[in-house]
Amino acid sequence: MVFSLEIFILIIFSYIIFYLVIFMSCLQLLVEILRFSASTFSTLLKFTDFGDKELMDTVEIFILEVLDLTKDSISHAKVICFSQ
Repeated sequence: MVFSLEIFILIIFSYIIFYLVIFMSCLQLLVEILRFSASTFSTLLKFTDFGDKELMDTVEIFILEVLDLTKDSISHAKVICFSQ
């Protein structure tokens, strides 16, 4: 089977576009994960009473959990996106 140069270039560009779409979807997923974390911290800063020690201990635990969730989400997103 003999391919012409035009068909070969079309196939190469098709693969490039396919992988760019996957890459852009993965970037969008990572941006959404980071946006969720940022909005969580922003809301905490707006509505937290920093003088209440018991509340601050709870907020500290919550922030650590959100950071851990964000780290795990990014790790899983990288595995999903870049294993294809």
